[in-house]
Amino acid sequence: MPDAAPTPPQLVAALAELPVLAGLQPTASELGSLELATFAPGETLLEAGATGTRAGFVLRGSAVARKGKKLLSHLGPGQCFGERALLEDTPRTASVVADTELAVLWVGADTFRAWATLHPPLASHIATLHQVYQRPDGSVVSIQADTLDGAPCMRSERRLRDGRTLRITSTTAQDRLLLEVDGQPAHDEVLEHDRAAPGSGRRLFLVEGRVVRADIRGEASGVGPLTARMVAGRALADAERARFQWTGQTGPLRGAPEMLCSCVGLTRPEAEALVGEGVAPDQLSAHCGASTICGRCRDDVAQLGQPPPAPKKGLLRRLFGL
Repeated sequence: MPDAAPTPPQLVAALAELPVLAGLQPTASELGSLELATFAPGETLLEAGATGTRAGFVLRGSAVARKGKKLLSHLGPGQCFGERALLEDTPRTASVVADTELAVLWVGADTFRAWATLHPPLASHIATLHQVYQRPDGSVVSIQADTLDGAPCMRSERRLRDGRTLRITSTTAQDRLLLEVDGQPAHDEVLEHDRAAPGSGRRLFLVEGRVVRADIRGEASGVGPLTARMVAGRALADAERARFQWTGQTGPLRGAPEMLCSCVGLTRPEAEALVGEGVAPDQLSAHCGASTICGRCRDDVAQLGQPPPAPKKGLLRRLFGL
């Protein structure tokens, strides 16, 4: 139930409690779309099938999301809920019920959509949420605010069917993403992608070829196939290893222009630039792994840096010596 109308300072203070909204400077109209509310255990916050008019953030206490009798997730402090109906313009897919005494900050639909577009920490958090929720393994998700090496973050945990736990941690400054699967022995191998911009980078920690931890700093696109591989518990193939070391991704690169070596993810412009910098074609294999996986591009790699072959003469040219 809503409390007495909060003052703007109270609303700003509530925003400051939420890591994914830290640093926001709301306008007067945006503050006007906010509402503080408290709920008793068992009270319903959102009904499945209803039209989405606002999203909520847990300030204190906990809640659960259910679809019918099925428990979908536990919601802890710092977590947002109800965002999907607003961003996808669909009816609510689940009901949210207070599990304990609960304090919530409601955000109106238009304000939430604007913040989800313009405020990077919230956009990053929503992207992480959708990645977690879209795993169709029937397990329950628990998400709450936390810290990572002293930095505010959001941490989600999903219990997998085999007893392992998938943990996804993202800092609200949008500069680090940590993927972990527990219940594993210490890693015995590290793969590193070091072609990223300064301050960025990606490292994979493996046990018998299986990724048990991924530390991603900087831009975090293309982690879906990697997460799926970690959940499946399958070892990386040779092409995935080589591709990660060169591109930072394990999944196939789609739509890349002039792909020379699809196993590694090396494009022809990249290869020609390397040759122009003094890397001989026969050294490309050692440099980035090109032509070492399936071998289909071996001839194309060998021809890099060579002048194009002279066009064949036609019959008239041969007869008249042209």
